Amino acid sequence: MNGYKGIRYTNGILRSKHNSIFEVGIPTPHVEIDSGMGFSELGYSYCKTIENVIYWENFIQTDSSQSMQIRLFEIESLGDYIGSDNHYKAESIIVKREVLQAEILEYLSHNSDAFKVVLNEVGMETFGKYRNRTIMEYTKEIEEDKIKRIYINTCFMKNQKELCLQESDSSSDLQLCENCVGKDSNRGVKSKEHDYWYLLCRAKLLQGHSLNSIEYYKKLKEDIKRKNECEMLELIEEYLHN
Repeated sequence: MNGYKGIRYTNGILRSKHNSIFEVGIPTPHVEIDSGMGFSELGYSYCKTIENVIYWENFIQTDSSQSMQIRLFEIESLGDYIGSDNHYKAESIIVKREVLQAEILEYLSHNSDAFKVVLNEVGMETFGKYRNRTIMEYTKEIEEDKIKRIYINTCFMKNQKELCLQESDSSSDLQLCENCVGKDSNRGVKSKEHDYWYLLCRAKLLQGHSLNSIEYYKKLKEDIKRKNECEMLELIEEYLHN
């Protein structure tokens, strides 16, 4: 069964509300489904239509500078699923592709009932701002400089004059971050180090490295809180070898 899911894009990674990681083309681990239709860790939630995703998980946002965004993806359910006409949960899903802004707008322009649902949920002002924004397509970054830039941009002091040591928005000098007075704060760049390690591991896997040869994977394995990261990296490696 195909459907749609709003997925959080945070620091270069696609995550659920419960911190599970999604990768396009990689089936998620199988989980048990509970009997309730509320959002929970017991099952992967999704909707049958684009407008119902907006009802459950608003991916139409007006602030493009947010470090956490909601992006819309087409998914396919795997294994058993439960649900009604609007909301489903599955044992496993595979994220197939991102549904781009142009496609969403075209769909709504040809479906008056869906457009009414959207306007009732977000309002014309918010929808107008969304329509006029330019939203870049999600990409899996494999270039180290771009990954560094994502990492640096997670810091709460980025772009703050007299606080951030980076010279520009496109700067990716990690040594400057090492010299920053706020690097170890709970909102500083170091607090997102595990995301940086995950992105580097994924890039090296896609470049043909074995997982056990990647130093950053060993760092993630040493942290009991990074189970989701390690599990998805292992699934990526398994997928690439099949």
